[in-house]
Amino acid sequence: MIKFFRKIRQKMLSENKFSKYLLYAIGEIALVVIGILIALQINNTNELNKQLRQEQNYLIALQKEFSYNAEMLEKVISNNTRYADAAIELLKHTGPDEPDLTEKDFSKLLLRTVSNEIMYLPSSGVLEEIISSGKLDIFQNQELKNLLSSWSGVMYKVRFQETELTKYRMALTDCRLPFIRTPLNSINNYYLCQV
Repeated sequence: MIKFFRKIRQKMLSENKFSKYLLYAIGEIALVVIGILIALQINNTNELNKQLRQEQNYLIALQKEFSYNAEMLEKVISNNTRYADAAIELLKHTGPDEPDLTEKDFSKLLLRTVSNEIMYLPSSGVLEEIISSGKLDIFQNQELKNLLSSWSGVMYKVRFQETELTKYRMALTDCRLPFIRTPLNSINNYYLCQV
């Protein structure tokens, strides 16, 4: 094909048909430009398809990760509800008007209230990969981008609350809170912590 165009060019130049040669050259340049534009369009389409496939893969992985996190959150909520119920039950049996709780029963209730660590530890591997690799821009949904980018801030707040709760829990088990040093049962004058 290149030989064919070369022969046409040489023929036009040898016949001194410069205007026809110029017209031919412009046509050849136009063909090259059109070819380049077609190649760019094909490349852009391929890149867009690749990006869409990657977005779909990330969305599937995020869906699995957040489904797992939702299950873990349900377990944490369930545990926290049990601990809160035990604390409420414990409070019902404190004070001078409730002498019916033995030390053993009180210890069991207290143990159910403060013995277990209450931590939500979600999986965030896929999300961290997306953010650290700069792939957050492949998502087309702006609201989703905002939620994913703010996830670490939300988790920071949760960690702070858990840390503060742990401090109080540890103070309770170590008898550092002042209300623990008051009589809980007027009959046996039971103190949770002996001062």
